Amino acid sequence: GIYSMSGWFSLLFWRSWKWMLRIFTGQCELQRICQRETYLPQRSSRIAGSLKASRSEALRTISRDGSGDCQPEDALQTILRVKKISKDKDPSFIVRLNPCLMQVISLNVLKSEIEKMRTEIYSQENTEHEQMLMKLWSLLMPHVALESRITKKWGQIGFQGTDPATDFRGMGLLGLHCLVYFAETYNDKARKVLSNSQHPSKGYPYAITGINLTSILVTWLNNGTMDYYYYTIAQEREAVTLMDFLEAYCYITYNFNQFWSDSKPDNVMSFPRIKDQFSTELKKELCERPVSIKLSLS
Repeated sequence: GIYSMSGWFSLLFWRSWKWMLRIFTGQCELQRICQRETYLPQRSSRIAGSLKASRSEALRTISRDGSGDCQPEDALQTILRVKKISKDKDPSFIVRLNPCLMQVISLNVLKSEIEKMRTEIYSQENTEHEQMLMKLWSLLMPHVALESRITKKWGQIGFQGTDPATDFRGMGLLGLHCLVYFAETYNDKARKVLSNSQHPSKGYPYAITGINLTSILVTWLNNGTMDYYYYTIAQEREAVTLMDFLEAYCYITYNFNQFWSDSKPDNVMSFPRIKDQFSTELKKELCERPVSIKLSLS
């Protein structure tokens, strides 16, 4: 009761403060953010937060719509209408807000796209799925032939059993997409990581680790940990894309391998502890302002 009452008073104070600022400045919160924040990632982050906390359902929808139907121009018109802002009276607001809307909306679309891939179940009946899996093998093990689809050889690239399909349950087809992208785009690096992971006593399961790292990226994408990072790297082209997520996957997979080696593990039983240490340190870097790390191998 006390905590909910405290939260209610905090919300009341915050909204009263916003109302007073609007009266004194003649500007809504979105206008004040655009006027004050010159650094695009910070501006986009604050615009997203303001839209999410708005009392207007139309504005809250802009902050979370990942359908692709919400275009920046439509969102702009909605904001002007809801906030009763005149284009002619505040033209600089439009110029500063537009790139923010592009970033916020494209990030929402990415989140939706990633969730769709994550929830797509791997199916042995799906020819495209099977071809992608066989492509992963040929990219990582070009000189070793598979004698059959169900085989213990899958363990050589870090799957748990004789049929990799069972390992994709948590991350769906997204896990396979990430593994294939790394192996195809940075083949030498991917095969180097695979080779290191195959150490007889101090190795780790390559494919399962990749799926685990994909899960970390998905969690950070969905809980907002990586929002500021994506706004930062998308400054020049404004829009956030699927490529940004896949490049981040390649980076953390490659760097986890180095982190694993530097940690000098006794055996694979050290994996949970080292993975947690790795993700904690990486998350700390992602939370720096401004973000200096770039999750890309290119």
